[in-house]
Amino acid sequence: MRYLLSTHSRFSVRPLPSHELIRYKRLFALVIGVNKYSNTAIPSLHGAVLDAEAVVDYLRTKLHVPTDHVRCLLDDSATRAAIIDQFLQMQKDTRIEAGDPILVYYAGHGGEAKPPSTWPETSDIQTLIPHDFGTTVDGQTVHGIPDYTLGALLSRLAETKGDNITVILDCCRGVNVPDTLSNGLDESILSQGLSGGTRHAEIASGFLRRGLRSHVLLAACGSKEVAMEEQRRGVFTVALLRTLSTVGAHQVTYRDLLRQMYALPGQNPQCEGYFQDRILFNTKLSASRPFHSVRRDATAYTLEAGSINGVTLDSRYAVYNTRDGPALGISPLAYLRVSEVHPAESTLVTISDQPVFVLGLGQSAYALQTEAGTDQYLQLYVTEDERRSFLLHARTDHAQNGLVSRSAIFRLVEKTSADLEVTMDTSAMQFTMLHPLIATRGLQRLPFPVDLSSDDVYETLHAASRFFWHLKRTSPQPSLQQQVRIEFRRLREVPAEDEFDDPIYEPYGPDLNVAGTVDLIVDDDAMYGITLINETHIPLYPSLFYFGSSDLSITSYFEPPTAGTARVDPPLEPNGTLPIGYGSAGAAPYNYYLWKDQQLDVGFLKLFLSTDSPGGIAFCRDIASKTLPWDPHDYQLEGACKALDGVDVLAITPTGSGKTGFLLIYMLVAQAIAKDRELCPKELRGRFRADPCMVVVCPTKALEYDMQSTFEATGKLTTVVINADTTQAKGASVDPWQRARSNAAVILLSPEQLSTSHFRRLVNDNAFAGRLMALNVDEVHLLCSWGNQFRTSFQNIGHVRVRFPHTPVTIALTATICAGPQMNSVCRFLGLHEGHYHLIRRSNARHDMRWLFRTSRSGLYAYRFPELDWVLETKPARRVIVFCQTIALCHRVFTYLWIKAAGLSDRQDRIRVCTSLSGESYNRTTIELLRDTSDTGLRVTIGTDTMAFGLDARATNDVVSFGHIPEDLNLMLQRAGRIRDGREHDARSIVYLPRNAAEQAEVAVRVQTESAKNTRTKAQTRKRKAGDQEARTIDPHVARVILARCKVDELNIIYDNPETDAPCACKSCRTRTPRRTAVTLYLQRLFAGGGRTRVGGTSGKCAGCGRDGGC
Repeated sequence: MRYLLSTHSRFSVRPLPSHELIRYKRLFALVIGVNKYSNTAIPSLHGAVLDAEAVVDYLRTKLHVPTDHVRCLLDDSATRAAIIDQFLQMQKDTRIEAGDPILVYYAGHGGEAKPPSTWPETSDIQTLIPHDFGTTVDGQTVHGIPDYTLGALLSRLAETKGDNITVILDCCRGVNVPDTLSNGLDESILSQGLSGGTRHAEIASGFLRRGLRSHVLLAACGSKEVAMEEQRRGVFTVALLRTLSTVGAHQVTYRDLLRQMYALPGQNPQCEGYFQDRILFNTKLSASRPFHSVRRDATAYTLEAGSINGVTLDSRYAVYNTRDGPALGISPLAYLRVSEVHPAESTLVTISDQPVFVLGLGQSAYALQTEAGTDQYLQLYVTEDERRSFLLHARTDHAQNGLVSRSAIFRLVEKTSADLEVTMDTSAMQFTMLHPLIATRGLQRLPFPVDLSSDDVYETLHAASRFFWHLKRTSPQPSLQQQVRIEFRRLREVPAEDEFDDPIYEPYGPDLNVAGTVDLIVDDDAMYGITLINETHIPLYPSLFYFGSSDLSITSYFEPPTAGTARVDPPLEPNGTLPIGYGSAGAAPYNYYLWKDQQLDVGFLKLFLSTDSPGGIAFCRDIASKTLPWDPHDYQLEGACKALDGVDVLAITPTGSGKTGFLLIYMLVAQAIAKDRELCPKELRGRFRADPCMVVVCPTKALEYDMQSTFEATGKLTTVVINADTTQAKGASVDPWQRARSNAAVILLSPEQLSTSHFRRLVNDNAFAGRLMALNVDEVHLLCSWGNQFRTSFQNIGHVRVRFPHTPVTIALTATICAGPQMNSVCRFLGLHEGHYHLIRRSNARHDMRWLFRTSRSGLYAYRFPELDWVLETKPARRVIVFCQTIALCHRVFTYLWIKAAGLSDRQDRIRVCTSLSGESYNRTTIELLRDTSDTGLRVTIGTDTMAFGLDARATNDVVSFGHIPEDLNLMLQRAGRIRDGREHDARSIVYLPRNAAEQAEVAVRVQTESAKNTRTKAQTRKRKAGDQEARTIDPHVARVILARCKVDELNIIYDNPETDAPCACKSCRTRTPRRTAVTLYLQRLFAGGGRTRVGGTSGKCAGCGRDGGC
């Protein structure tokens, strides 16, 4: 079962009111579903047609939409020409009146195309893939339908039929088919102006997804995600229809619809458009009178809006169980007052003279502001002679869509502190501008007197209140205004090769924003665009508004999309730019004009910025430093912070770099916030559990016990290990599963436990699921190297995440995963989608140790191993770990060395063996001795590869791989990684190879090279040497390292390691002195013959090959 779904809604759903039935009889829809494509290069889908049919069924049976109002194109009828023709037919359909609801639904493939050659920008264009994509019709290749074409069609439809248009796209841009849009494509659509003489009919690329005023868009996933199918249906459409059937389309807004959908693993549905706060298929209750959700937490009522939404202290709200409450004349459940205001949330309290308000824990309601709060009042000046008449007209209650103003929204003040002055005559009210920000720029009087006999008095005062409140708002937090710039430039049309090419605009000339002021002279032909420039390292969510002083209007220029409880792509990336009014960010260019008889106007562009961070690195470092005995690395803090933000993390850092530190910091911060929620910004507290825990999947018992010691050493993280030993232990006082269920903060699991009934019961335990914050997979590269054959239980890891009622954050850790297919495979397995997880990659080449390859003189089945006699030398005494492939070889090597050391009085302490035959207690003692940095007497430890993961043997000098060619490069590096820091003790990784290893390696590399070039002929294949078959068992990467002159350099090539790692500011990295013999600086990277050569260098020896003067 992939999701645990609620079978009841928060509030009972009534049958559709009669006025809703009437409205839906006016709904018109275009429904498109494409499973099969004429182009065989495009894979067929299973659920697109079924999804489209389900949408049609919902419209007809649930909303009672007339059958002849629904146009449906399925498979071969959904050609490019047919889809575009249906848009044009809707424009001409006389049955559709202005304001009637229109739905456009598409399920199928989406793609990307190269822009036409005449375009100035080179970024790919998003497209919808019609059934006949790639075929030839009338001598022309059929392209996808670009987003700008769809945007133009929707814009024209909105011009004739109104902006009550909903677009639902259950697709992504995942189809990898080449498509370059031709010049002049869709010119007949793009070149036609809109009716009414509107000049700027041209729709820039990306209009479909930015600055939307013609329609509201619901998209199945983020721009870099994949829309998935499951059980032959699209998971987004299934969730959407299920939610609509539960909550009712007549009482939910577009924004709240996504909030009420259950989580979709790997998909974050998006809502974009100017009218996100409208009821579905409706134009009432738009963003000018917004409802906000109210929920009950354990100790308080929370309003899901804060200072960034204009909420103020002591403002009052009416609370309803449905958004339809005011319109249907339903009395509020209660009136609540705002007692605390935070950036994205506010705390509500009941008012003493109001009846008790009861809302179930976890349920939600809807709040509408009824009274202004502190500092939200409009400041007015009225002379003493006119005050009586003014108050008579201004204090009259006016019904607005069934909503009644219960108090004044203004205060009368002295002229020196007023925003507006009001003067009156017998028939009208006139407003004079007093606010210095506007008056000093020359605008003195509003051009529109207000008729005293109409309801316009209240509307004008309400608009003025909102206008000045939002204009004067400032952030209580440190401002980003010096780090985010606004450029304002004139736009020009890019010359086209063909007179029929669609117009594209680009900024030119100087930035007109000079010291925060833009002076414009009215020009009917002038078009302008805006560029936001982020000079920070923080992804930002900007909202840009234009404040028109003459009519007291607030116009949205750009608002980020919403995604319910899911993540939203940040529109303004770190050190990135966001074009508004041109280019791929969309919206038509802007033009400015004066009102009739007006000589000057004043407007303001105001930018609101929000981030998504629980305090950042400094916050986490402060909490961690109070518990940990070491100063965290910057990259550990970076990963922990991203995970705390709810972002999945894949961290690839070298062995010995402290990957467990990621998890330690994460849990310490989560626990600290659970105990003192004031440590975390209010708007992020919903992510943190009251008693947080995490599950860590470990590949070996040794690693589990090693991590358990590390976690419990903090004194704050109760840890339980669940493996075959602990679950079968006799006499255990507490069942480990019960400990995991009740109070453990860290649950360390063997992969085999994921398929047990005990784990299934743990997943289904609501109390445990409510505590779980993170799922962590250590040594994640083993999903590839172990999962298929050695330990198939590793395959269960990919299914764990979706078995929980909510989706925990995933933290995947490893030191050795090759870029390319291996990394992509692991990411797909864990549900980490490009662009929606945070990657930390640091070089794993370990410049602090030397790599030595020696020839073994003993066979695999020998009993004497004289080449290892040196490990028993007492001067100089070195700590050595010897890895053997099999348990039998381990014990034969141990026996040989034990007999060899018969003359040593301390041989019982000096030599130990660690295998599954050695006994659990004995092995744990061995692990503890290896971790101990003091002189314990232990010098030689022989073991299997179960010791090769996570063991912190920091005092080890040498790691030996003995008796066979390493079957996997990742494993070879993991063994060497038991040395935590080789700078101080001449660390070495020594690999003993069979006598013919070099020849086998040469054959393996040659086979790989020839296979890659695909040049081998059948004759060459028949003549393959007998050794070739054996060489095929050698990992080609291992073969390349064996043959490489510089081992470190070859490792950098294979793992695509960064040229240089970002410097770390922790105390240990600042004070550490690198070994003089380790050349770690790359001065230049050259590519020749498919390889990379390090050129230059400094004096000293290269850690990779030992050559003087670098290599």
